[in-house]
Amino acid sequence: MWHFPGNRGGLAGSHTGHDGIFTFLANVTELTDGSFALELEEVLANDEYAVAFFRGYGRRGELELDNPTCLKIRMREGVAVELWEFVWDLYAVDEFWS
Repeated sequence: MWHFPGNRGGLAGSHTGHDGIFTFLANVTELTDGSFALELEEVLANDEYAVAFFRGYGRRGELELDNPTCLKIRMREGVAVELWEFVWDLYAVDEFWS
């Protein structure tokens, strides 16, 4: 399950299972006309959790996204089973994906 923050953005909410997560990721690409990219900054991990820091970039019409982001990933037997995404500016992210 991937939990994406926001109240009104088109991606906000929880995305469940392989199909839900692949649809979510495909929507990121579609909504940005393929311009979305990320720059991985750091990963910290132990047996139970991983945390990834990155910047997400993209364009959507006249809007530009440059967003510091953190993913908290719960692991089970070496597999990611749940992700929570935290963004620096929730209002700007909500506006971008709306």
